[in-house]
Amino acid sequence: MISINKYILLLKQYAVVPSAIVGLIYNFLKEYFDGVLFLSAVTLFLFGFITNSTLFFTDSSTLVIKHGVFFFVFLLTIMLGRVFPHNIFRQSNLVSPLAYTLACVALVSLLFFATPLNGARGWFVLGPIAIQPIDMVALTLIFVLARYFMLRHVYIKRIQVLIPPLCMSLFLVLLVLLQPDLGGAVVLLGIAIIVIIYSGVSLKHFFSLVSIGIVTAVILWHTGLPAYQKERLVAFLDPYTYIDSTGYNTYQSLIAIGSGGLFGKGIGEGDQSKLGFLPFHESDFIFASFSEEWGFIGVLLCLSLFFIFLLRLGIIVYKSSNTYDALILIGIWAYFFMHIFIHIGVNIGWLPVTGITLPFMSYGGSHIVVEGIAIGIATRIAKSERLI
Repeated sequence: MISINKYILLLKQYAVVPSAIVGLIYNFLKEYFDGVLFLSAVTLFLFGFITNSTLFFTDSSTLVIKHGVFFFVFLLTIMLGRVFPHNIFRQSNLVSPLAYTLACVALVSLLFFATPLNGARGWFVLGPIAIQPIDMVALTLIFVLARYFMLRHVYIKRIQVLIPPLCMSLFLVLLVLLQPDLGGAVVLLGIAIIVIIYSGVSLKHFFSLVSIGIVTAVILWHTGLPAYQKERLVAFLDPYTYIDSTGYNTYQSLIAIGSGGLFGKGIGEGDQSKLGFLPFHESDFIFASFSEEWGFIGVLLCLSLFFIFLLRLGIIVYKSSNTYDALILIGIWAYFFMHIFIHIGVNIGWLPVTGITLPFMSYGGSHIVVEGIAIGIATRIAKSERLI
């Protein structure tokens, strides 16, 4: 009979290689990833994959494979974000205007060359691949604004400093509205507002200009906005009145969320999404699909993970002492916050229906790529400043 000491010795001998591999993996993750951001994002991605896979198997298993591929793309883009030379915007006088020009060219090209999908010209369709530039444009805007305010930090309280960034941001917003993509336009506007306020500008001057913008918006509402767009914006207030038209999506989303109950109907048992009553259940209404299958407990877990993710990003922003890096970080935080807030707000009937994906959970490639890059950039900045 083998003694306990010999048994322990054998375990140590055979455990050398596995423990060494685990140690290498741990050190790799510790070096290149922030545990809180990475684990919360990956868990949310798996939530979306599990929910979507039960829906996709009723249509085509090819989509499940694609969603699985997106996961590895997500991991790869985090690594790309870790090595992305974000300081090039700060160090070069050409990169920022060039990047902004390319963003404008991309949005203008959509108006002429994009294939209309769901009534909007927001995608370049190249065979089986559809590329949506709006997320990359949002990331570009973050870098452009960060460099602009970094160079003018000393004069930040002057009203003249506010005009160029507002004009640059509003021009991109206008191009996105022309697609038309109301959700993408609101995300860009939200990012711009949060970055501008965080930069330290005079709030008195800022809100004076915002007041002018509100007056302009009211005039456009009464004079230039088509009737069908007005109906779409107000339908969420009373979806039952517009149930046969613009209120249909909101109505079906509310049914899906409400029918989930406390523990949900179970994975793969969501009638609203599985039977096709809820449109875009894999992307724009993934939160409603998730809620129907996972219930209130699942929703609490999902919202907790998003809260932890945003809180971790917020802590990194708070600790950053470099103006340029802090502005990039707050822009990335705003990007994720706007998507989460708008998507969930639309799904629960608090906001007008807009085509906004939920970070990590929604099916799709373009937004996953940018989300991975954004996490990688945030981690790189945090590691370089030793914030985590």
